[in-house]
Amino acid sequence: MPRNGDPASRATTADLPKARPWLWWLSLAGCVLASAALIVGPYLLVSDRPAPAAPTAVSTTVTWVVVQPALLVLTALLAMYSFGRARIEGSASRGLHVDVSEFADDRDGAAPSARELTAGFTRKLTESRIYSPAALPGAAGSYDFLQVVENVGDAATASWWKIAARALRLLRPPAAYRVTGTVATADRPKLVVELMRLPKFAAAPLIIEDTTWDRVLERAANSVAAQIFPRSRICKRRPQWASWWGYAFPSELFDAYQRAHQFQAERRFDQALAEFYRALRLDPANVYIRLEIAQLQERMNMHLDALVTYDDVITICSRGNEGLARWWNGADFGEERSRAHRHQGVALLVARFRHALMLGHGDRIADQWWLRENECGHEPHWNARQRQRGYLRDLAQRRLDRYTLRDHIRKDSLPFTDELTRDMVLATDGLSALSRTEREHRAAVLRQYLCTLSQYEFERLITDYPRYSRWIRRFAQRDSSAIVTLRGLQVSLIWAVFRRAMAQAGAGAPIRYQRVWKKAPAPPWLSGLLTEGTWPATEKRLRRSIDALIPRFGRASWHEHYNVACICAVPLLEPAARANDDSRIPFRKLAISHLHRAAAGSHSGYLAQRRSWLLYEDPDLATLRGTPEFRNFEMVTFSPTRPVPLRPLRTHVWELVSYQVGLIAGTARRMAELWANRATAGGGTPADLEAWHALECGAWRQIARLSVSHRDWRTRHDADLFLAEELHGGGVGLPTFSQEGLYTRYANAVGEVALRDLRTAMNDSIAMVDRLAEEYIATCNDRMAVLAAALHQLDRRPKGDATCPNAMGAVWSMPVRRSVLVASFDPTTSSARTIGRLCLERHRLWTALADLFDDDLEGASLDDRQDHFRKALHRPGLLTRIAAVARSAEPGV
Repeated sequence: MPRNGDPASRATTADLPKARPWLWWLSLAGCVLASAALIVGPYLLVSDRPAPAAPTAVSTTVTWVVVQPALLVLTALLAMYSFGRARIEGSASRGLHVDVSEFADDRDGAAPSARELTAGFTRKLTESRIYSPAALPGAAGSYDFLQVVENVGDAATASWWKIAARALRLLRPPAAYRVTGTVATADRPKLVVELMRLPKFAAAPLIIEDTTWDRVLERAANSVAAQIFPRSRICKRRPQWASWWGYAFPSELFDAYQRAHQFQAERRFDQALAEFYRALRLDPANVYIRLEIAQLQERMNMHLDALVTYDDVITICSRGNEGLARWWNGADFGEERSRAHRHQGVALLVARFRHALMLGHGDRIADQWWLRENECGHEPHWNARQRQRGYLRDLAQRRLDRYTLRDHIRKDSLPFTDELTRDMVLATDGLSALSRTEREHRAAVLRQYLCTLSQYEFERLITDYPRYSRWIRRFAQRDSSAIVTLRGLQVSLIWAVFRRAMAQAGAGAPIRYQRVWKKAPAPPWLSGLLTEGTWPATEKRLRRSIDALIPRFGRASWHEHYNVACICAVPLLEPAARANDDSRIPFRKLAISHLHRAAAGSHSGYLAQRRSWLLYEDPDLATLRGTPEFRNFEMVTFSPTRPVPLRPLRTHVWELVSYQVGLIAGTARRMAELWANRATAGGGTPADLEAWHALECGAWRQIARLSVSHRDWRTRHDADLFLAEELHGGGVGLPTFSQEGLYTRYANAVGEVALRDLRTAMNDSIAMVDRLAEEYIATCNDRMAVLAAALHQLDRRPKGDATCPNAMGAVWSMPVRRSVLVASFDPTTSSARTIGRLCLERHRLWTALADLFDDDLEGASLDDRQDHFRKALHRPGLLTRIAAVARSAEPGV
């Protein structure tokens, strides 16, 4: 929302007026000068010579002796008022102090009480935070901009203490804002909130109504904070929100932003991503929200999605840079000067850095590009994730064309040949006609290509970095570890060279270092790194390159040491490094030494925020986490209450599949409880069947979609939202990995005997944990396939090509109302016996489904649970003979 002459760009001004503390400070200074003039002036104007004698007379006018004290008293009062107003205006400009009065209650003694609601509102108001952008995914640094100030002395008795307590209020910072509220009488929780900026400015009243009091208080607190925020100094100084300063800040935008970070802290990543997208719909030009979306996608292993999102951020931010705009957006796009680009420098720097890193992780993107499974040529068989990946591949393929438009890349650095061109590597048409070997070969070439582009972008970013120095001095001096440094980029170039060499080794191509960008200077710290033409490079050569950038005993930021640790961990990513190979020990020790230096030079608060990314999520450190050196580093740095666990390579995937099966188990368990309660209550009336039918259809719709689209975050989000809002169950988040949880889930899913035999047969603990995790992941995917196949058999639509391996994907769009699952419901049924039997049958079915996916359930093998579910699944079909009217004729949903 730039401030320019275009009427279409003008937004609504904020409700509250702008704070002007400087005006009242000037008024105070004028009062002080006036008082000084009243005191000193008469002595300067009166002469020291004695006046001539004159006849004595009595004056009837007011003498100066009377006027001077009166003016001094008046000036003192004006000075006190100016001082008080200056403090209030200053507090309003900082947006800090808020006075919350106890809510009035229009209800007749209903619970919760007004005092409890006031306390809950105050707590949620103080939790409002503003987060700063960071170069690493994870919890960013936050700033508190609201502080609740109590009414000191108002509750005291009428005595000398009340006077003294009120006098003490003059010593503390004044409350610039006052919040009052009224609990209204309504069918649902309803609260009327009024905000006033002292002394006399009031905002429009807020009427908040929702399903629960907790949500009402949360929305009310976020709405009040949204009214204060655009007039606060922190809004003007934070680049992600600077364009909103002085304008009406949407309360829904602030609410979505706060809830996104709350869900992210609770490891409910799907819900956090949905809230970020809700915030982006309300503020589509905010590149910092897009930046947080991309970093969250990295944490969710959605690397192709993150690559496209970072690309979007660079596309928007590069419009204010002529050279970058011509290269990134094309000559037709060109440069577009706007005041909005003043605040996008940090986002552009971080997005270019993370985009280059995403290209360096070419193995993951190449797998999602070519080695995907169960994707056929029948579009009706595609699930939600397959459709999304196809869309993203098309977007990424068109955007990679920018690297061919200008002759900036050295042709001899590209891995393409006459037999396998760039178009053949990127095009995915006719995938089913290629063999597995051909797809693996194309994936290997694509991986080399992406790693080459990663090195190219780092070379350009190092050259372009000096123009970002002004932004770093202006924004990041307070916390320089949160922003990319030039030395950190130079270290990252070594990482890109290593990644490219590893891709060349994996494809059997010659291993060598060469510049990719024609205009890039030859970095002296890379000379001799890969001269031997073998992979990996020796630890001695790597240390020489690192020491050329980061001295052993010099100061460096968190990111610089952390990037070095990631470089040293790259040679460990080869399969041979998972064994007890002594040649990898120097790399491990060098990586751990820099992690210790990074931790030693960081603040404890910043280190705690990066714990999840460091210990669980960063793919560069996957093989390093299982080493004894890393376990010792974790013990020293974070001091866990339990022994440091051994973590598998795909820790996050294990957490994700545990979350997926937990969603189905939680939904099924909650539905079983509902049917059990209905049966205990003696069944229901025919009028209740309609609501039961709608809820049953909704639950099976979520189960059917999860069975085939459990890799799609939107499907998981909808299922979790249905569980929380429709079934009133607790929210489900990603479980934190632990060895005890791995053993327990594996024993309940695969078998106790299999766990015991595996632990006895394998001597290598790290390899055993990897094996357990991979088998558990495969078992969970098999259960999803079994569920999809069972539901596919109940689909009354024509089955189509039954030989297609991806035919079960059609369950994603299964019309639940026309399936056998809910065909037994009939709103005209009047028999209590029939309704009671329906409740019992549904309870057995949902209980069997919950037991099938509940890996915390002991005492039953997975085969027995699957057999129990198959038997219970076909029982509801018998009830169709009892129903008077079949619902199969209704249109599908």
